[in-house]
Amino acid sequence: MLSRTMCTCHGTIHPLVPARTGALMCLNCGNIVCKAQGLGPCLFCGAACTDEQFVVTDELITPDSASSASPVARQMHENLKRLVRRSPSAPLTEAEEQAAELFRQTILRNIEDAAGVDPAIAVKDDQDGLLGLLGD
Repeated sequence: MLSRTMCTCHGTIHPLVPARTGALMCLNCGNIVCKAQGLGPCLFCGAACTDEQFVVTDELITPDSASSASPVARQMHENLKRLVRRSPSAPLTEAEEQAAELFRQTILRNIEDAAGVDPAIAVKDDQDGLLGLLGD
């Protein structure tokens, strides 16, 4: 049995796993499967891998051709568009703004909480926690 290894090269280092009409790609998370990852469930999201569900066709090489692609290719293109923001300067959606504000408030609260803690007491209280892993 061939070993399967987590790899993020997306075919830039290892050869792609061939499929009927192209290379294998996960429709769930967008992972492009190289030979190091091998056949089987997606190593990133665990989705089942079949040729029909995970195939990258030549129709997806350009975004303009996605409208004429097969339904599977169109769905994969939509999933990838949703997962990858095309322009970092694009405005955030309302949900993204709310998530960013919640994250900012959480970070600020954690900083304020940490500012009031004596470092010597924090290390002593964390004997069995993360700092305990660093050794004596």
